[in-house]
Amino acid sequence: MGVKCLGEVTIEPAIWNDILMIMNEIADREEQIKRAAAIEYLKLEKMRYIPITEKGEVDQSENRCTVLLERSKKEPQLVGEISEFKTASTDLSINFDMMNRLWVYDGKLYQSTRNDYNQKQIHLLILDFLDKEERKFKNLERKFKNKEA
Repeated sequence: MGVKCLGEVTIEPAIWNDILMIMNEIADREEQIKRAAAIEYLKLEKMRYIPITEKGEVDQSENRCTVLLERSKKEPQLVGEISEFKTASTDLSINFDMMNRLWVYDGKLYQSTRNDYNQKQIHLLILDFLDKEERKFKNLERKFKNKEA
């Protein structure tokens, strides 16, 4: 039972290939711009993540990652790990082994040990993790401060 912090995520915008595919797929200029704005991902090292809606679907909304990061300041937000792109960035393959186990809270990616926790439970586990981490660093600071004296 618990969570671990994997690190701070960044927003990665669409690459040119993504945008070109959209331009070729859609004739309407406004729809092209809207879809291109939606193609952003969260990135941590070499992995990319995508916001997941409450219905368990990939969020296709405009500025989805920016909105998710803002919401994550208050409560954990569910994300999916992108395992591969099928044909375009709008046609994603999500790693279902990690479904409901990856959450962004305050800009950091957390992985839970189980996939059956709800948002409130994840929030409590993350707060507990942060509390333990803070106490550990305070203890380390005291420990090494005493050795310097």
